[in-house]
Amino acid sequence: MSIELSEIKSNNEFLYQAVRANVGEGTLTLANVITRCKSREIPNEKIIEAFRKELLSRETEVEAQSDLNTVKQALEKSA
Repeated sequence: MSIELSEIKSNNEFLYQAVRANVGEGTLTLANVITRCKSREIPNEKIIEAFRKELLSRETEVEAQSDLNTVKQALEKSA
């Protein structure tokens, strides 16, 4: 990524960049994204919505929904 996640001050921008890295570049694992978002106290709903938007912009609706279910399961396990 062109910007280090640790340098990002805004939670919304952090969430967007972390999700984008996970979905597009594969530089972060889903577990790392969730851990980093939770450490910034970003609500699960915002994490899910960010993944939903990013996945739908890159995949078919069926693929995106399948991947989104994985994200939701990972969030439930991390609770």
